[in-house]
Amino acid sequence: MKNMRFFRIVVVLGISLASVLRAAPPGLNILHSFKNGETQLNLATYTKATTTVGLLGISHSGHKVSYAFKSSEWENLRTFIQNTLALQPKNWIEAGSMAEIETTSPSHLLIFVNDTTIQFIISDPTRGTENFLLPRSDATNFLNQSAEVAKALKN
Repeated sequence: MKNMRFFRIVVVLGISLASVLRAAPPGLNILHSFKNGETQLNLATYTKATTTVGLLGISHSGHKVSYAFKSSEWENLRTFIQNTLALQPKNWIEAGSMAEIETTSPSHLLIFVNDTTIQFIISDPTRGTENFLLPRSDATNFLNQSAEVAKALKN
């Protein structure tokens, strides 16, 4: 009786392990998250079939929007943020904007900056708009973590 119970447990665990070890379908891989209250800025990759893109995503109370980047576009984002850090305005100014291409529902990314904060605003025509305030004290960490996304996109 005890051996039969043990056998059942082993079979159930074996089946569970086999399903976990099967090739997982490609998808979302969040590499780093920044939090500000209930709002989160995610640096991620997303793979579908043989294509991988970098994602900048903002979520707030379950509502999520994202902006997708090809590898070269991700490098442009990193350079843009580095250049944005050179700006030190006391009041908010628009540092720049980007629009997704090669998609049927293009998101827009706006970046504003002041002397203490970088604001990311992602507007998705079907999902709406979210924004994230990144303190300048986190900017170096943002650049370091975004370098990890760049590495993942090159692999």
